[in-house]
Amino acid sequence: MPDQENQRQTFNFLQTHFETGEPFTREDLRRQTDWSEVSFNTYWAKQLKGFVAAIPPMEPPQSRRLQRSPVSDAFRSYARWEKFRERVTQVRSVSSSEYSYRVREQLLIYKLYMLL
Repeated sequence: MPDQENQRQTFNFLQTHFETGEPFTREDLRRQTDWSEVSFNTYWAKQLKGFVAAIPPMEPPQSRRLQRSPVSDAFRSYARWEKFRERVTQVRSVSSSEYSYRVREQLLIYKLYMLL
């Protein structure tokens, strides 16, 4: 599964930069994978962008791709590989165990009448 390897590389990169607090560019992250430009842009927009701390741009828009940003605190919840993989995978599986079925033995209904 080459795609999972790219996800693993991305995870390792983000985890390292989260622990050290070292800022990085979007291009630094892209170079960790062999995703095409289009695939990386899709992953970035849909799943990875939230892990990068937003810094107000001080440079022209064309150089924003080179802007250095740290990993945001939002990554903390995904700092385990299993959790991160669930977030970035393109395939979403649904297990029936995720839903709970409730049965009520009794039901009480109130009817309220108001005088006009």
